[in-house]
Amino acid sequence: MTHSGGQSPLAFAFLTMFGIAQAQDESAGLRIRYGDAAQVPPEAGDTIVATDTDTVADLKSRSQNNPQARVANGVDVSLSNFSEVVKIEFSDARGRHACTGVLLSPDAVLTAGHCGCGRSYQVSIQTAPVETAGDKAFSALKVESGPFLFPGYSCSYPDRTGIGHDLSLIRLKPIRKSEADQFELDDGAGVALSFPVIRSGIKLLSDRRLKSLFILGFGRTETGAIAKNLQGANVSLISRHCIVGYVFMSYCASFREFAMGRNSNTPGIAPDSCGGDSGGPAYRMDTDLVIDAEGFFTLQISKRTLVGIVSRALAGVVHPYRGYCGGGGIYTTVGTRPVLDWLRSQKVSFIYDPNPTYSPEGG
Repeated sequence: MTHSGGQSPLAFAFLTMFGIAQAQDESAGLRIRYGDAAQVPPEAGDTIVATDTDTVADLKSRSQNNPQARVANGVDVSLSNFSEVVKIEFSDARGRHACTGVLLSPDAVLTAGHCGCGRSYQVSIQTAPVETAGDKAFSALKVESGPFLFPGYSCSYPDRTGIGHDLSLIRLKPIRKSEADQFELDDGAGVALSFPVIRSGIKLLSDRRLKSLFILGFGRTETGAIAKNLQGANVSLISRHCIVGYVFMSYCASFREFAMGRNSNTPGIAPDSCGGDSGGPAYRMDTDLVIDAEGFFTLQISKRTLVGIVSRALAGVVHPYRGYCGGGGIYTTVGTRPVLDWLRSQKVSFIYDPNPTYSPEGG
């Protein structure tokens, strides 16, 4: 069920992920194999990403001679690889709320429609872990206008109008580009930004080789607490196109939404989206993140395709965690004609490729 005011029951329930370390060619840099993870079942994908992330964190902690520098179990993502995923905070009659969004360009943030029903918006990029940077971990972006709701969505009737329409857009003062993919924020912090590519949702989701998508957000964890840092995990595709118009007991829009979740009897293996993750991206990760051999510097940001935006929790399933989380969710497909036409009408300079398959030449 869609909730207004950023309280959609969708945040990540991340528990322990485990795996076996694999050797990597350090002369070519260390890789976090996001691309490989998308082609296998999500448990195996999490193992790949967590193992590689832990390897990098171990190298960094040894170089710093500081065991506490290590990020355990691959729960927190490599921030330099996902600088385009932003935290959104706003107010409504019930108080202060949080959502997640994704930069499509230096001046446009795409998020959920029910995240666009408030006031006093603040948007920020996380540039460092909270544990080391404290209140300087986030850099504020200047909101210039919006949110602008997707046609057909109503903040007064979110449950009725949200199906297939749960999107909104926030416009920013353009982030200054310094060189290549490097951008300078107003507080002087520098970030590397790789804006996601949008492709045909029908073609992409019809590819049966695609087993899972990588979801990201700043929402609640399995304990009910708000995550300190940006979180990510692989989640299985349950219904790729919502062809029959519903999944379990949730209505969904055919070919404009899809459903994801994970069925597992293994304790601790139930990543999902929850409160605060609404509006966050569901990516097909097309290439790997490459880091220098000591684990300090990003050599190559991974390419990714924006497939969907977190909308709402599935009804009619067991949600094992607080806040109606852990049982799966419904996502708004981005690569559809109505969404693309709307983004163009809003004059958003997004990246579109009609080819559903990533290629190094075409992106």
